[in-house]
Amino acid sequence: MYEPNRGKRECIECKAGGYCSSNSNIANECGGGFIPCEKGTFNNLTGQSNKSACIPCPEGEFSDQDGVVKCSPSPHRLSSERASTKCTICAELFYRRKGANETDLLRNPTEFYLERPDHVTCTRSTIIESINADVSGGTSNDTADRIIKSL
Repeated sequence: MYEPNRGKRECIECKAGGYCSSNSNIANECGGGFIPCEKGTFNNLTGQSNKSACIPCPEGEFSDQDGVVKCSPSPHRLSSERASTKCTICAELFYRRKGANETDLLRNPTEFYLERPDHVTCTRSTIIESINADVSGGTSNDTADRIIKSL
C-alpha cells in the first residue's frame, strides 16, 4: 500500500511496474512510496513490497524505460540478452553484416541483419566471420569464406 501524496492516510494498492517501499518514517502514514522497476526489468503484479518483484526481461525481450509492466519483444531480426535495455544482437537464423555499428543496426536492422542462406547454420548473435556452412555433413570455412565474399 502506498500514497503518492506524503502525509495522507488514505492508502492505495501498490501498482504494477514497481514495488512499494515498506519504509515509513511517520506513524500512521501509508507504507512508503512507489519505486518503479529499473530498465531491463518488469513487474506485472500489484501489491508488491520489495525490489525482488522486479524481474529481469527474458532473452529476446527488452525494457528501455523504468516502471514497465511487460518487456517488449525484440524487433524482427534482432534479439537481446536477459535483462536488456535494447536489442543489439541478431536473432537466430540471421547474421550480422560486417562493419555495422550499433547505431546502424538499430536504425536499419534489415540492411545489417541478414537472413542466412539455407545451407548455413546461424545461432543467435552470429557474425559473418563465424558462419559455418554445412557441406556434405561437415562444415567448411572455405564455404563460409565464399559466402562472405559474395555478400
